[in-house]
Amino acid sequence: MNTNSNINEKDQDQDINEKMVFLVGPPRSGTTWLQGILSNHPEIGTAQESHLFNHFLQPMINSWKHILNFEDGRGGIGLPAYLTEEDFLELLRETAKRVYSNVPEYNENKMFLDKTPDHLRCIADIRSVFPDARIIVLLRKPEDVIESILNAAESWGQSWAPKSTFFAIRKYQYFFSSPGTEELLLSDPGICVVRYESLKSCPTTTLKTIMKYLNSPVDDRTLQTMLHQGFTLHKYGEFGQLSGTEVKEPATFARKKKGSLHWLQKRLISFLLANHSKSYGFSVDSPESRKSFTARNRS
Repeated sequence: MNTNSNINEKDQDQDINEKMVFLVGPPRSGTTWLQGILSNHPEIGTAQESHLFNHFLQPMINSWKHILNFEDGRGGIGLPAYLTEEDFLELLRETAKRVYSNVPEYNENKMFLDKTPDHLRCIADIRSVFPDARIIVLLRKPEDVIESILNAAESWGQSWAPKSTFFAIRKYQYFFSSPGTEELLLSDPGICVVRYESLKSCPTTTLKTIMKYLNSPVDDRTLQTMLHQGFTLHKYGEFGQLSGTEVKEPATFARKKKGSLHWLQKRLISFLLANHSKSYGFSVDSPESRKSFTARNRS
């Protein structure tokens, strides 16, 4: 009886492993826009940002790693004295499934999309917990991201967006700072890296690439529906009880205010992010780097 129960639990873990799609990227990179487009596909469900890894699972993973290396003189203490690493990862998968299965969008669709920008810092841990999950990374020109962060700091984003150009740059860099993040972004063919600029200029071609990555090719009619149909995002749990299930974005959330950076801000961004921009093909001075990065992520 117990053996059958364990097999069923592993089958369920495999189901969530294959079902999950994680959409990540620095803040103000267009992840909410892409989330809305993908949610209009008949096989994809999504809900409010979970922050499951960055606020909850990643601290547990970090504690596990720390205590494995802690010399207590007694041969080991803590959860590793009770669980193997696979037991621990299974515990995290069970926790994730308990969270996601609490929303109808997870239960009613073939794929479930968790759009949490902060999960960009957690992609190595997502890989360890969900080795077969799909990860979509949306990248945008750093200068435009930082300009949008500064614009958000003037209105709805005052609680998180820095008003200083220097600290806005540091905020951007923070999302790439987790060990293993840049290595995965630059070399892992199992991750789908998408450009905001490509999604904006060639939406149908870019979406076809994304849907091929998700093993769900689409026809042109479905693509047009995805691009132009309205999108309503929901939340549940305690916040759903307190303020209703529909998520209402601030009036200025998608404000397209451009050209507000002066030359000194642009020079500072260019100087501090020179190596980053070159690595990701964003440097206007290195078109070969851009071609190399694009080719690497198409292969």
